[in-house]
Amino acid sequence: MRTLIAIAAAALLAGCAVNVDNTTTGATNAPSPTVKVIMDAGHGSGVHIGNGYVITAGHVTENQKTISVKDSTGKEHKAEVLWLNHASDVSLIRVDDWHGMRKANLDCDATKIGDAIRIEGNPNAVEFAVSWGRVSAFGKTGFENLDNNGLWRVLVTLDATAAPGVSGGPVYDADGYTVRGILVSGMVTPRGVFPYSYMVPSTEICRVMGRV
Repeated sequence: MRTLIAIAAAALLAGCAVNVDNTTTGATNAPSPTVKVIMDAGHGSGVHIGNGYVITAGHVTENQKTISVKDSTGKEHKAEVLWLNHASDVSLIRVDDWHGMRKANLDCDATKIGDAIRIEGNPNAVEFAVSWGRVSAFGKTGFENLDNNGLWRVLVTLDATAAPGVSGGPVYDADGYTVRGILVSGMVTPRGVFPYSYMVPSTEICRVMGRV
């Protein structure tokens, strides 16, 4: 069963994915660029960055033959996985009939300790939930990537809680729809679950996409 976030408990790896006028405004009740990535046996989250391209976590799309994307208005779109990068845990999806979907801006600049962030995603049976936090730390964690292909290449620690289904969901700046990374895991240890999570930063996403 892969209802995906990446809350990476050893015994259970149940799965944890701006504007149409090309401007970026603050978060409102208007449609969000955040999407739900739906597979045969679970779901993750992602973010539309324009022209039908959706970024999500690599372990969300791993070995998936059939995939669809649900936008924040409730419309479902057929989609295909273009590629995934195991070391970075990043995947790119292409959505059919994307016209009218809101888009986010992918910021290739580095985040800083203390930066305020906002996470959007689809935890468990809840769709398009929002949580807030800050950037807490940089550096590798020593965690095995959820696709079992080695350690995550780059992770940033956030003081925000993650839940199954939020994997691949965007980490925005606090007030708008500028993508600072994608969520890939919560903090789980033998001593319990802690209110921290991990993102692949936008600098790494831009690197694997050839933007830097």
